[in-house]
Amino acid sequence: MKGTILSLVLFITVFGCASEPRYVWESETSPFWHEIKNEYYSAVISVIQADTGYEGFLLTIRNRSSQELTIDWSETRFLKNGIADGGFVFEGMPPKDHDRVRPLDTIRPGSVLTEILYPVSLASYSGEWHHKLLPDGINSVHLAIRFGQYEMGETKDFVMRSVEVRQKPQPDETVWRGGMGTLP
Repeated sequence: MKGTILSLVLFITVFGCASEPRYVWESETSPFWHEIKNEYYSAVISVIQADTGYEGFLLTIRNRSSQELTIDWSETRFLKNGIADGGFVFEGMPPKDHDRVRPLDTIRPGSVLTEILYPVSLASYSGEWHHKLLPDGINSVHLAIRFGQYEMGETKDFVMRSVEVRQKPQPDETVWRGGMGTLP
């Protein structure tokens, strides 16, 4: 009986505690956010951290001009390794609307717009939205903005890679959850 219990404990210890390697995603982009500033607007684009990686982007844009700005969502794109890979689904977007082009968003002078963006190519809906992690490689946001008759485009890259976690973090370690810079 002792031998059976000892064998069972040994079996659980060896096989029950063993697991497949765990991977986390790291951004090789430093910092984890990009700032854009010109005479018309200032913007911050950062990655959104999930449990084991990054799943989308947080965009905050401030109109610095005396005229309205518009974000052209039909031209704003997610790029994977430099190749356009669709647009974005937005926090709170009904599933029936994910295939539609979102209307222009107008930002009045001095106003701020904040949006959570998930690449449509990495999102699925089954009762609720599910977002896959951003893949290894270069993940970019191409932001299309109109100012009067002018169209401006800005592309910001985030370089991601998966890394095997070999030891668990200690309880006192601080994990940076991503964030934004300050808007001027």
